[in-house]
Amino acid sequence: MTEQHHCITRPGEQKPAVELRLKLRADRWGVFYPLLSAGVLARTVEGANVRTTLLRELGLSEEYVSRRVTTVFLDGKPVPDIDAALLMPGSVLALSGVLPEPFLRHGVGWKRYSDSPQEHGSASREAARISYRLKVFNILLGDLTPKLLGSGVFVQSRELEGFLAGQDDRFPQGLDGAFMDGAPIPLSQMRNVRWSECARLIKLIVTADSAESR
Repeated sequence: MTEQHHCITRPGEQKPAVELRLKLRADRWGVFYPLLSAGVLARTVEGANVRTTLLRELGLSEEYVSRRVTTVFLDGKPVPDIDAALLMPGSVLALSGVLPEPFLRHGVGWKRYSDSPQEHGSASREAARISYRLKVFNILLGDLTPKLLGSGVFVQSRELEGFLAGQDDRFPQGLDGAFMDGAPIPLSQMRNVRWSECARLIKLIVTADSAESR
């Protein structure tokens, strides 16, 4: 039986959010592609349009947006004008270079998202900032995964548990270090930590020494 490792916290004290920082070997970014396609939580100003969010919040360039981000969906609907489409609390924003045909036919997996990091504490409500669910697909994954995870995204703790539990023995070998709120975590225990006992949300930051800037 696989040993389960408990979060380093007092019994009954679940934090609103904890930070998980991973140091990754550069050739292992692909392991996080399913996490980005399933969706992570990002933040923007309430009522900001899609273009403003892509440029100011995600740090993409005008050229990249115009040439590479060829398909945008907001709450399951195609966005013909990224200047007119506005993000609200719980929005789901999907970015794609070439949209998969099954998605076009069925619109799989889209719904508004209710959980958010700014629900916890009044300080995070300043400047009317909200969270939304961000999904990234196909050719954009190689470009945006290092950038998004390098800046940090929020993930539900149970979603992180599921993601890590699905990794094989090579996952720890692709890491050079792991830290929870600054405290080191043995790499051999990464997949067995009960993150849902730590916090409702995990701020995931992943960096690599030779990560390319986009």
